[in-house]
Amino acid sequence: MKKSGTGARLLKISLEHPRALVLSTFFLGLATATQLAEPWVLGRFIDEALGPKNIERLYFYLIAMGCLFVLRWVSAILEAYFMESLGQSVSQTLRTRVFDHFLSLPQNFYDKSSAGRWITRVTNDISSIQEMYSSGIVTFLSNLLVVLGTVVLLFQIHPRAAAGVLLVLLPVIALSVFFSRWLEEAYRSERSLLSQLNSFLAENIQGIRVLQLFEKTSEQLKRFNSLNEGHAAARIATTRTYAFFQPLLTLASGISLGLFMVLGAKAVFNRDLEVGPWVSFSTYTLMLFQPLKELADRWNTFLSAAASAERVFEVFEDRPEPGRLFSDRPLPGARRIQGEVIFDRVGFQYASGRPVLSDVTARIEPGQRIGLVGATGAGKTTLISLLLRLYEITSGRIFMDGREVREWDRAELRKNIGLVQQDVFLFSGQISDNWILDDEVRAQRIRDRQVSQVKSPLDRLLQETGWDLARDLSRPVNERGTNLSQGERQLVAFVRAALGDPGLWILDEATANIDLETETLLHHALKDLGQGQTQILIAHRLSTIEDCDQIWVMHQGRLVESGAHRVLQQSGGIYSKLLALDRAAYS
Repeated sequence: MKKSGTGARLLKISLEHPRALVLSTFFLGLATATQLAEPWVLGRFIDEALGPKNIERLYFYLIAMGCLFVLRWVSAILEAYFMESLGQSVSQTLRTRVFDHFLSLPQNFYDKSSAGRWITRVTNDISSIQEMYSSGIVTFLSNLLVVLGTVVLLFQIHPRAAAGVLLVLLPVIALSVFFSRWLEEAYRSERSLLSQLNSFLAENIQGIRVLQLFEKTSEQLKRFNSLNEGHAAARIATTRTYAFFQPLLTLASGISLGLFMVLGAKAVFNRDLEVGPWVSFSTYTLMLFQPLKELADRWNTFLSAAASAERVFEVFEDRPEPGRLFSDRPLPGARRIQGEVIFDRVGFQYASGRPVLSDVTARIEPGQRIGLVGATGAGKTTLISLLLRLYEITSGRIFMDGREVREWDRAELRKNIGLVQQDVFLFSGQISDNWILDDEVRAQRIRDRQVSQVKSPLDRLLQETGWDLARDLSRPVNERGTNLSQGERQLVAFVRAALGDPGLWILDEATANIDLETETLLHHALKDLGQGQTQILIAHRLSTIEDCDQIWVMHQGRLVESGAHRVLQQSGGIYSKLLALDRAAYS
């Protein structure tokens, strides 16, 4: 493997499953030993039983050969079983750790990466590693041991003839090493092209509606064919190179066997070598090159797995978010936030030299309702993302309840914030899956609502919008909620946030794409649910935030205006212009 640490890391994971590793290694050694013993027993059979016509020795060696065959057969079965078990355990461990690492990576990792690229790492690349364990490494190690053992036995039987065989073998090994280096690069290139192919496929399936609406399917098909042809060409190139090995090894095998036939026959005629050892040597010579052929074959698999392993371990080079992100149980000292937020000279940039926020300073008192407005790209959503610690600020500080947000445990911070966005993501399954999110506290709150006679603002919202807990909990949801309307998806997201009983509400354009009646119901429910709680409402439709305690106006990454609706309306600034445009658009 190109990176010295890749093989060591795979070995470390293998050592975490000692039973399968030890047993597979034991039966591998036993199967190899029995295979090497068979030609030796055959030679003894010829010299001690067949030649002298010794019936007693004949039966003895026949039984011995039978026992070797049975032992080799049983060992091969158990070796394959335990090595497959080891491969499955290693691949399962790798998939879990890669997925766990994905869950811990910061948001900017996903901003610069395509989903298809990383899906390839978890599926195709790890499957290639598993294949190496289940078929490649078993045959590779077995044949390597057979080759080494055979060379030793050849020198014991006839050193001169063995040296001749080795002279033929060494150039073959040298050529194999040369081509294996080329193959390794070829496999790395092939895996990279497969990743690009999967990324392109995933992106186009997700965006199929746009492609069909703009009649761009034929253009994308051409691009896909180009990527597909590139991947196929890379595969053919590796196959073409590998195909050179088989004829080369067959030729070497024939030359070696012919060489020994001459030297061995001469030794037999001169009585320097018995017929039995001569047969054993011939058999070992044939045995030597068959494992070499299989080694070349499995080296193919091994190099493919090595390239895949490098790509899998590259995932761990990206650093996770510092601190804990998820918690399966209540956090020590977890508390409900009061909702005091302070932005102190906050600056942020996604890429060097391109500031998104500059010197943002503002304060939110507990229980205040803040309206956040501004043109697209003004930095509204980015400011909220920094509060949630989806990104880390470049300069300045943000405080929540007197504590800098970087000192908060992420799980504690985010569980206290109810976020509803414009683009709602729903998981496939049922409505209940998207509300509960495998959280027993949420599940209990739903059960309490089902039996309670007292209707909360959330219950009234569901009732007024035609939802029923008993009926809709099991309602199926397609991937991304495609079988629900935009308004229904927003309601599901709103209930999902409300069930967390947040201390701070954030609505990020959450009502931009729903009808006016549903929007009104949501805002009334938010007022009732958020009595005494801090609320931040990001909106383009300014009529939805006119009753906020404060309205903040963002412009080109800066907070340029703040105040009550009436004050800003009369100021003649950016807000008054936005308000005039808003009323003209919705009048």
